Amino acid sequence: MIFLYDCRILMTPCQIAGYNRQNIAAQKSSVVDLLHTDYAMDKEAIMVHQTVLPCLYEQRFDGHGHFIDQPFYDELEKTMAWSQLACEQEARFALVVDQCLMRLFPTNAPSYKERWLAELDRFALTLLKLGEAILIWHQSNDGKWLFVQNRHAWGWIPTEAAAFCREDTWRSWCGERDFIQVIASRTTVDYQESDNQFTQQFLMGTRLPLRGQCAHQYIVQLPRRDKKGKLVPMMISLPDDERFQEGFLPFQEGRIAEQAMKTLGEPYGWGGERTYRDCTSLIDDIFGTFSFVLARNSRDQRAMKGVKKIDAQWDNCKREKLIKKLPRGTVLYMPGHAMLYLGVRDGNLRILHSVYQIGIPMWSDMVTYKAKRVMLGHLYQYRANGKTFLESLSDYWCPWAQDNLNCPE
Repeated sequence: MIFLYDCRILMTPCQIAGYNRQNIAAQKSSVVDLLHTDYAMDKEAIMVHQTVLPCLYEQRFDGHGHFIDQPFYDELEKTMAWSQLACEQEARFALVVDQCLMRLFPTNAPSYKERWLAELDRFALTLLKLGEAILIWHQSNDGKWLFVQNRHAWGWIPTEAAAFCREDTWRSWCGERDFIQVIASRTTVDYQESDNQFTQQFLMGTRLPLRGQCAHQYIVQLPRRDKKGKLVPMMISLPDDERFQEGFLPFQEGRIAEQAMKTLGEPYGWGGERTYRDCTSLIDDIFGTFSFVLARNSRDQRAMKGVKKIDAQWDNCKREKLIKKLPRGTVLYMPGHAMLYLGVRDGNLRILHSVYQIGIPMWSDMVTYKAKRVMLGHLYQYRANGKTFLESLSDYWCPWAQDNLNCPE
């Protein structure tokens, strides 16, 4: 499929940085600037970010048809050990040393809403990438889990996935101006350490400090963890090829589509399961390569600065007129879902999204098809509930062009 895109710069790096600051200052979308946040909090302010145990509001299952009973939750309460948290707690500084799932609770045990369907683990929250900066606020009583904060979420990660460091080292890493960014959807690189060969996976948006260039190779720092859990940066080389980019990508319409198409066909990953993307992490990763800092889930992304509402009373004709005015690369939202608009082709309003299931009309019925992948589609397609994506739209986001848009008559 071929699309022709505008190659003009949509927003400069300074304009994007300004948008990020305004979005964070608005405090509506849960996004924070870790370099300018509080590093000391009282116990209650930290605990408010701990999700309520699901035993208080619904049944959950373990993937084998077994009901998760009260003793399991009692054990989780003990593991979280909130009584051990100081009344005034100071954060510790750390970097993520490998991709890891942030989870709602300190356990690898899954939690499913449907008894006989082991899909969509509700304890999975989001995926943290290699080299990502985090703040450590608490540790489980067995020492195996850390309660952490990243740029847009709070949750538990395995202790072995983090390397502690001094604040000045952490700040230097976070604020590094010279870095290499992964712009492939995912890739692997082999490197050698102490006569041993290792393979490291890199995901779109991963950024590593650049320390030099030599013979078509980037020399970067890889965060590693010693036996005591401290940060030990390691120098490795990355090839100077199409998978890697020095700095952020220029923000152009064609680049948005190019980054999106790199993910086409990949499996759907609820909350980052198996290092894959759900609908909003796909949007976050695409726009992150241009330096946007977006919220984690659809509810919080819809609360970001610059998101515009679509009148719920509009019919499909008015909705079509609005969408056709929107620039390609606009993010479209409905409650619980996000999509990337790619323009009109063959009379269809084209989209790309990471979607779990869609509806397919068959005779007089609506059949649920579990797509479970990143796919191209259009807004006239059906959701599993029988409504089209077009009639379900609630919001859109395109901060680079909104001043030029008018509501349809």
